[in-house]
Amino acid sequence: MKLSMEARRSTASVARELGIEPNTLYNWKREYRNEAEAAFPGKGNLRPKDEEVRALKKRNAELKEEVAI
Repeated sequence: MKLSMEARRSTASVARELGIEPNTLYNWKREYRNEAEAAFPGKGNLRPKDEEVRALKKRNAELKEEVAI
């Protein structure tokens, strides 16, 4: 990513050097620009906002169960 964003090189040339499609690198750059440090959380991890949504859905389900009882 740094090769493409910080260097004075085209995304297409960096993609060719890495052996990936230019569209893949364009998508990665866009995601990084939009999400910054949370862009690539790693396997099995969620972005902070997605983790919050997950926790809220879980809590909502628990509350619905309490109401049903």
